Amino acid sequence: VSQIAQSSDEQSAGIAQINKGIDQVAQVVQQNSATAEESAAASEEMSGQSEMLEGLISQFKLKDGSSSLKIAGASPQKRIAMPDTAAADGGGFGRY
Repeated sequence: VSQIAQSSDEQSAGIAQINKGIDQVAQVVQQNSATAEESAAASEEMSGQSEMLEGLISQFKLKDGSSSLKIAGASPQKRIAMPDTAAADGGGFGRY
């Protein structure tokens, strides 16, 4: 009977360790899930900001008249053409 009681105690301790391990795995899974949700939300936000930035950039034209979004074929020396009166009116902000 004492051997059965000792074996039962050992099994009980083993089961407690297994339960502790399962709880730790569940906690890590929950943290990973929360991180994935945060990453998805950040990605969605960045996508929206990217679209907005693309719309703003598309308003600019390069000196040769092409759109500034055609960056793949543009040389690095090309610059955005800005009006000469920009400094005279306080930087030209809000005019476009």
